[in-house]
Amino acid sequence: MWLDRTVFFGFAGGQQSDSGTINGKAVIDVAVDGPDIAHTLEGNHGLQPGQEVQCVLDWAKRYRIMRMHSAGHIVGVIMEEKLNNPEYFGSKVSVDKARLDILWPENVRPYLAEFEAKANQVVKAARPIRVYRDPANPTRFVWECQGLKTMECCGTHVRNASEVGGIYLKRESKGKEKERIEVLLEA
Repeated sequence: MWLDRTVFFGFAGGQQSDSGTINGKAVIDVAVDGPDIAHTLEGNHGLQPGQEVQCVLDWAKRYRIMRMHSAGHIVGVIMEEKLNNPEYFGSKVSVDKARLDILWPENVRPYLAEFEAKANQVVKAARPIRVYRDPANPTRFVWECQGLKTMECCGTHVRNASEVGGIYLKRESKGKEKERIEVLLEA
């Protein structure tokens, strides 16, 4: 189902899609479909083209993903500075965790305590976060947390690092010279 406008974020850039309801029917998937957002509803929705609908966003899920996504970028910027911009081979943001998959020749575990401490300092400093259109290329969005380098991002984020809460990190090997940093939140 396609709407002329929507409150739902469609899966993009590794960020999990929103959920909620449209006219009381559960939204089970939201996906970017070219310039549009496609909504998949549970069962036979019975809605007709041109019909006005009521969209209800699962705000608790969205806000958790916003917190997780901002945490992932904070950790990512800190990690990139320390490891001299390693190449990413994947990333994902969900309700449970964010992950940063990088090509790196050694185990990143010795760096995790430093990354975690620095990320939590950013959170405690309550730095403002914003997402804006790149003036040089209005089709691109930029994520910015005061005092950190910017990153390209079209996802959803909190407005202040203090909203993220406590961050902790785990490491997982994904094969030879492939490291995964998992970003988790205390609550």
